[in-house]
Amino acid sequence: NYIYAEKLYTLLLNEKKEDKFFYKGYLSRGMLRFEQNLGDYKDAKEDLNYGLKNYCFKKGADKIQCDWALLIRANLNEELNNLDESLEDLNKVIKKDRYWDLPYQDRARVNFKLGNDKKFLADTKKVIKYFNEGIKYNWCDNDKNCLNEYKEALKDTYILKAKYFYKIDDDKKAQLYLKRAAKLNPFVNRLDKASLMDQSSRDGLEIWKKIFQ
Repeated sequence: NYIYAEKLYTLLLNEKKEDKFFYKGYLSRGMLRFEQNLGDYKDAKEDLNYGLKNYCFKKGADKIQCDWALLIRANLNEELNNLDESLEDLNKVIKKDRYWDLPYQDRARVNFKLGNDKKFLADTKKVIKYFNEGIKYNWCDNDKNCLNEYKEALKDTYILKAKYFYKIDDDKKAQLYLKRAAKLNPFVNRLDKASLMDQSSRDGLEIWKKIFQ
């Protein structure tokens, strides 16, 4: 019950105490608000900004929670079309942990939107390498949900690469990546150049998302 959880966080944070417990509460509420689409994104961003500033950027902070909070703020900024801010946060996350695969996927998507083609290609190369290794060497320890997440993330990266190659008029490579994506999820066969290059689409994947709505 995410709405009830958000209300409980709000009741707790009404005390407005300046200590570690409450700073972490702001982080948790901000992440919850964004991930579950509760209220305004600006409210989620204010929570994340407050917690990151007063807790995460100081000594003794919970590294895991703070790295996730920073990653989520990057995703939130991307949704708000604050792409430079999103990229700044993603660079910070990767600097802290250069072996974490997820931020590379998010950074690739942002670099694509910004037109940073060389950086986009470098990021997607790492994403494909990490995710393929995760599947091949069973980093998920036979956890089916984890394995499916790897496959879906890899599929999304292949689709984004297909969109990139369509953009530069290399249809042959674009179709190659769509075929790779279709091996992971047959619904990809519903995608084509026209749907991926639709100018009304913000990131080129809305047509894909509609399949599941």
